[in-house]
Amino acid sequence: MHKILINFDPIIIYSFGFCMAIGILTAFALMVWLGKRNGYTSEFLSNFVLVLMLSAFVGARFAYVCEHWTSEFKDNWLQAFNIANGGIMYYGGLLGAWLGGSIYLLIKKRSVIDLLDLTVTVLPLGHAWGRVGCFLNGCCFGKVTDCAIGVKYPYHSSVWWAQYSEGLIGKVDKVTLPVMPSQLIEAALNLLICIILVILYRRKNRIIGTQMGFYGIMYSIVRFFTETLRSDERMQIGDFSISQTISIALFTFSVIMLVWSIKRNKRAA
Repeated sequence: MHKILINFDPIIIYSFGFCMAIGILTAFALMVWLGKRNGYTSEFLSNFVLVLMLSAFVGARFAYVCEHWTSEFKDNWLQAFNIANGGIMYYGGLLGAWLGGSIYLLIKKRSVIDLLDLTVTVLPLGHAWGRVGCFLNGCCFGKVTDCAIGVKYPYHSSVWWAQYSEGLIGKVDKVTLPVMPSQLIEAALNLLICIILVILYRRKNRIIGTQMGFYGIMYSIVRFFTETLRSDERMQIGDFSISQTISIALFTFSVIMLVWSIKRNKRAA
């Protein structure tokens, strides 16, 4: 765990923020490269990405605050604006970016579906970097494990406090019990999704709308699985975490989106 990457007081660069920045830059570079085939200029895409970033940030933070209101923000609501220690929810950011991006494209009179297809193609690359940031930050950590890939977190980290409160370790323990690196597993799976989507996007006979369907199906399965590996506190809805519940909804929507896009293309043909 390396929450602080560089500390030149008063300049502090946090690992999570650094990884997010790298994720945005690499995803944008990939978007520009893919978008050239459809006539999208880097200037237009840069403005579009800026809208997506702002919308995603607001949505991600709002969703996290709502989920953890009672445990973290009820008695000190000003902490909702403190993001130094992380605290964003991916699905909230996804919804926020979808809404903000769609409104922007409608105003600009651009194809909403085609641009969102391009967006979800590069999105997993940025998301993968974000999960690496989570790993370095110590959030979204996994369950205790004895497998070879288990990792230990240092004294007074988020994982240490969680295990201490559960009675799994004592005050004298300087490191935690090994936990599943759920963040890195999801990062690797996101990278795999990105590779598959790039291959699909570059097909000559690509059907508009299918990228969103393929992304939603693949990521909802990945997220449902990785949630079973996590041990950090999350809101529960019945037997599932809130993210698993949203994954089920996303999977259903994505299958409908995929079928609709294919049928729409056949009617047009």
